[in-house]
Amino acid sequence: MKRTKEDAQETKRKLINTAFKEFLISGFEESKLEVIAEKAGVTRGALYWHFRDKKDLLEAMIEYKDIESINTCNEIYGSDIPAFEKLKKIASLNFPDISNKKNEANFVRLKVELYNYFIKYGDKRNVAGSFVDICHSLLKQLKKEDRIRDDIDIKEASINILTMSAGSFIRYNSLPENVKSLKTLRKNVLNYLKLITK
Repeated sequence: MKRTKEDAQETKRKLINTAFKEFLISGFEESKLEVIAEKAGVTRGALYWHFRDKKDLLEAMIEYKDIESINTCNEIYGSDIPAFEKLKKIASLNFPDISNKKNEANFVRLKVELYNYFIKYGDKRNVAGSFVDICHSLLKQLKKEDRIRDDIDIKEASINILTMSAGSFIRYNSLPENVKSLKTLRKNVLNYLKLITK
């Protein structure tokens, strides 16, 4: 049976989603391509038809997740909810609800691996820049509504939201146990938003 372009794209998407889950469980370095292929229900040959190696698969996953993140931010930005609610939702995207401590620790480890990747190879789709731009635009809107404190520089504030999010992951393992959770980190960023608003 001849494979269509849509079948190939579906297989690629399945491999990327499976890789993301496997990287969450085992970390990028420890993950095995044969395990990813098996869990995706495809042959190793099919995996290698789409991806040269694990790094190529990681790059495809980052691209897929970057586009997904940008699209989600744009959807929230374009929604009808108030600007402050949009800002809270967008800031919260960095801290998903994860059911247990082991999965949460794996998520943090993967985020750090991805940040290391960005340091080495750059943020090709400028996701951080897009995030800052959307936050800045929403803060500007809130400033027009006289909802931002007068002493707050909104460009700096938009960068602070990004760095609080990223920095939370980089230093996660150094945090005291009573604050070492995505829920607490999300709360800290949301508290910052409350501090800068009237």
